[in-house]
Amino acid sequence: MFATVCFVALVVWLFAALGRGATPPAERLPWTRWTARDLLGNAVLGGLRLLQLSDRNPMTPHKRTAFHA
Repeated sequence: MFATVCFVALVVWLFAALGRGATPPAERLPWTRWTARDLLGNAVLGGLRLLQLSDRNPMTPHKRTAFHA
């Protein structure tokens, strides 16, 4: 049970770190001023960022532009 709690906490922290990196530097709060709401909000932003990255499939052909021609 303790290992599961540690794993979930680590995943939430990782998503929060990704979400913090996705916000503009002027809007970022320091780690020390985070509340539970900030932690969960940044975790959601990190999860959304991962979903956006998974939408891009590198195996699908892209449109050829003048740059690629």
